[in-house]
Amino acid sequence: MQNEKTFFDRLNQKYSNLSKKQELAADYLKENYKTSALLSIIPLSKEIGVSEATVVRFANALGYNGFTEMMNDIKSYIKRELTTVERFEKYQIENKSVSPIYNVISNNIDILNRLSIDISQEKIVEIANKISMSNRVIVMGFESTAPFAEYFGYNMTRCGKEIMIITEKTGSLFDVLNFVKKEDFCISISFSRHSVKQISVMEFLKEKGVEIYSITESSQSPAAKNSKYITYIPMNSSIMSISSVHVGILTILQMIMSEYIILDKNEISNNLNKLEYYNEFFKTFYQE
Repeated sequence: MQNEKTFFDRLNQKYSNLSKKQELAADYLKENYKTSALLSIIPLSKEIGVSEATVVRFANALGYNGFTEMMNDIKSYIKRELTTVERFEKYQIENKSVSPIYNVISNNIDILNRLSIDISQEKIVEIANKISMSNRVIVMGFESTAPFAEYFGYNMTRCGKEIMIITEKTGSLFDVLNFVKKEDFCISISFSRHSVKQISVMEFLKEKGVEIYSITESSQSPAAKNSKYITYIPMNSSIMSISSVHVGILTILQMIMSEYIILDKNEISNNLNKLEYYNEFFKTFYQE
């Protein structure tokens, strides 16, 4: 997996430094990237309403070595938006002679290498602090990310933190969201193809003043647009690579839990001792 950020990641980082004409190019490409990817520089500059030189300077401002490299990056992003069926068919075609075992290990290593470069300890500590100071943690995952929400919620509950888990299995959302407070903190795990219901819940929480931390694929994700804190795990179009994203998700959640345990170790120790008492009292585990 390459370490370069996507076109939209670059755009998000550099936008405030663009000139007015470069902002026109940025806004146009942001809204029309799929159709723009089919155009050469002359018709594209006419569509935007700027000169060809402005388009080239815009590409350079984002860190590209010219217009062609920028457009190739946009085309690569578009390829990531294939449907699940298309991804599976593509994987079958591309990997006929490659060992599935090697593919899984290679993709997982790529994900972990990327995280070791991109994730700062400062961000993980900041999220752990937000959890520690929050009234309650709302953790969300739909479809393939639901098990990660449940995994995180399970472990954090045993540490003594009040947790609300929201997945597609959650019943009436009114029952769980009616008591939301702005002092709560939300962790949302969402990747393409995004659940409409999950994004709607995020919009509701944001409106209520709840701060949201997202683990998602890019700055163009609808989850990112509703979040104050974000960690990106870029995806490519191979279905096996997408499955390896789950390794990244699990790793990030484990990092956060480890930092949280350090922050609140005394309280967590007390809660774990209580848990052991309850397990003993109710004979939770089988005794030889």
